[in-house]
Amino acid sequence: LAPLGLSVRELTGDMNLTRAEAAATDIIVTTPEKWDVVTRKAGSELAAAVTLLIIDEIHLLHDDRGAVLESLVARTLRASAAAQRLIRLVGLSATLPNYRDVATFLRVKEDVGLFHFDASYRPVPLSQTFIGVKAGGAGSGYAAAQKRNVAMTAICWDKVVDSLQRGHQAMVFVHSRKDTAATARYLREKATAAGRLDAFIDAASSEVVASEVENVATGALADLLPSGIGVHHAGLPRADRSLVEALFAGGHLRVLVCTATLAWGVNLPARTVVIKGTQVYDASKGGFVQLGILDVAQIFGRAGRPQFDSHGEGIILTSHDQLAHYLRRSEEHTSELQSHSDLVCRLLLEKK
Repeated sequence: LAPLGLSVRELTGDMNLTRAEAAATDIIVTTPEKWDVVTRKAGSELAAAVTLLIIDEIHLLHDDRGAVLESLVARTLRASAAAQRLIRLVGLSATLPNYRDVATFLRVKEDVGLFHFDASYRPVPLSQTFIGVKAGGAGSGYAAAQKRNVAMTAICWDKVVDSLQRGHQAMVFVHSRKDTAATARYLREKATAAGRLDAFIDAASSEVVASEVENVATGALADLLPSGIGVHHAGLPRADRSLVEALFAGGHLRVLVCTATLAWGVNLPARTVVIKGTQVYDASKGGFVQLGILDVAQIFGRAGRPQFDSHGEGIILTSHDQLAHYLRRSEEHTSELQSHSDLVCRLLLEKK
């Protein structure tokens, strides 16, 4: 927006603004948690200057971070009423079936400010495939999980190669940083054994990748890139993540193994998207839980490149006993408010 004479700055845990910088800024890009801290302070000059609050990914109201968003909305509405000045609220989401409920929460007038765009507006039609894996049975132990993981990785190989043979890129979503490298190495070893590495990278891309490898700080990533396979997760240095994104966007990497961080934070599509497994570790619960259907929808949203693909392909691999759950929930998922989960804690913070 610089050509319009507008100043845009980042305000996050990694990037603070001085009072003078904030005063000279027209648009601030921030996180819910950071803005929560700013607006909780009484008499905040920065908060008082805001006339428009845009909340992207508003369906995160359903997530653990939802309580923070609820506080921000309530605090903004209260500030608007107390100061008798207009503060416009805009909520955006690509995965929000119960949008009318959220509109009511935001005090949006349905006949004036509510806009709904169904699947017919999607620039690239999406096909969805649900695969139930019986290996390991319905057990939740380590041995059963390992058997399922081996079977899912083998199916993942088949789907990735099928996509590459048709000249398309593929993204594989896993649920731990460790598994990104493990899955990527499996794909490379399988390709090498089958004599199929040429499907993963051509001579021209190999030259481009070779010229960039020396700039990579992460050893595992530097080892994988020459094979045309990249990994991406929040634990990588920002420079490494940016390089992987650029190489994949440029078509020099044909396969990218990543965590869900990529689906939420970066607009990087591919023709084929595979979700390998649906068990995700939840530290707050001290164990594994099933991947939320909103996360599935968000990840599938990466499938299909506008202007390049006629359609996108979303494939989810889950245990056979969870197959019906995902088939059913894919049609009926909703976002619910989460403030009850930490209401007491937040009341104490507000009081302080």
